[in-house]
Amino acid sequence: MDVDVCVNLPAGYYDCGPNTVSKLRSALYGTKQAGRLWGEQLCATLTRAGAKWLGTDPNHYTWDHPIHGRSLILAHVDDLATLGKTRVAVDAAKAALLQRYKGRDLGPAKDFLGMGIVRNCPKRTLTISCPGLIKALLYNFGVMDTHPAQQPMPARTARRRTGELPMDTSRWEQEMVGSLLYLAASVRAHIDFAAITHASFMSQPEEAHWRAAKGVVRNLSGTVDLGLQYCGSRELEEAVDATCNGCPDTRRSTTGWVFMCGGGAISWSNKRQPTASCSTAETEYIAAASATREALWLKKLMGDLDEPERPVPMAEHKLGCLSLIANPKGTGREAH
Repeated sequence: MDVDVCVNLPAGYYDCGPNTVSKLRSALYGTKQAGRLWGEQLCATLTRAGAKWLGTDPNHYTWDHPIHGRSLILAHVDDLATLGKTRVAVDAAKAALLQRYKGRDLGPAKDFLGMGIVRNCPKRTLTISCPGLIKALLYNFGVMDTHPAQQPMPARTARRRTGELPMDTSRWEQEMVGSLLYLAASVRAHIDFAAITHASFMSQPEEAHWRAAKGVVRNLSGTVDLGLQYCGSRELEEAVDATCNGCPDTRRSTTGWVFMCGGGAISWSNKRQPTASCSTAETEYIAAASATREALWLKKLMGDLDEPERPVPMAEHKLGCLSLIANPKGTGREAH
């Protein structure tokens, strides 16, 4: 611990008296400093071992072996994944880590953070999916044997609060939407907009919201074994779009963009814009600016991974937005 913290002793531990408090020496689970202190300790340990922290992402490290070359180390709390061009380089990096931490070598990665990893070496493809989590979600909410829905949400659907049929408890819907948010952030980009929409009603859920969220789960029941497959070119491509005044309650628009690399999506987002827009051109311009920030970060990350720097093509269909990007003169209408 880097600060003084005193705690009550656990129940049944009265060696020093029932009214004794103790000074905490190590960061335990639940303390506010635990995550940061563990990250600093792991970073210091890997740095002493010869690894280099990538400034673009706090969980990525590179480790250069004098003989076997470079390896990548991905950290998530105390779960570490090692990547390299050769098996010898990966084994060398793991051996260096196991000299400093008590751990287990689980061999080639078949799952990581709930995501299943399948490699097809002859075809040079890698597929990431979450069939286990989806099956558990279908079983827990009783939609295992229901007819799959064709879409996560019907087209041009606007959810809003009506005040009708409020739910007595929102625990079940919170668990469902939390699982959908994790799936949307990991391997199921097509449900991202639906999951974000339902998450905005968690403070006061209604029966209609519950039925709509179950519709998203029913859509997953028909695509349990599908996932993201990567192969081929590693050039970065981008597409961006937006809905103008899509939220009927706040009249704010929604930004959506996706980045493709290796034939599959690597980054995507659906977020409500912070301000209300007066035109579709303004809405698309705000979305393009948000996607450009992500593109700059991804280019920096790929540069740290020794990928050649290339321009990132952006797909945008609004002529007014394209004209504003090509000729960004400061006028009264575009000043904001």
